[in-house]
Amino acid sequence: MTNYRGSIRKTLVLSIWFTLLAALQLALNIRDDRIVFVILYSVMLVVFAVLLILTALDLILKDTTTMQVQVIQTRRDIIKVLKPNGRKRRIRVVSDEAGQYREGQQLELTLTRRIRQVLEVKQLAEGEK
Repeated sequence: MTNYRGSIRKTLVLSIWFTLLAALQLALNIRDDRIVFVILYSVMLVVFAVLLILTALDLILKDTTTMQVQVIQTRRDIIKVLKPNGRKRRIRVVSDEAGQYREGQQLELTLTRRIRQVLEVKQLAEGEK
């Protein structure tokens, strides 16, 4: 579980970095009266700030949801699963765990509530649902 939480921390660090860069570019372009770039970096700043806030809330509040899925394809450290609503989702798993998943297997995913990143992957017994 620590490896999954580490990827969320990396997302948080990158969103902080990109938010700061967008804010700096916005300030520089406001100073130089470049209206097109002001609009561009304003939009980018809002997007990165929202990502930053949502990621920080997920790490601080630790709200989670669970979802039961079925493995439909495995390839190295990426598994493709079928969600209950019929849509497919690709999940990157920890390299050490990659070999233990097989097609048709039922898994329970623990996801963050806001950005829906995987925190934990549990295998369900054949009878569980």
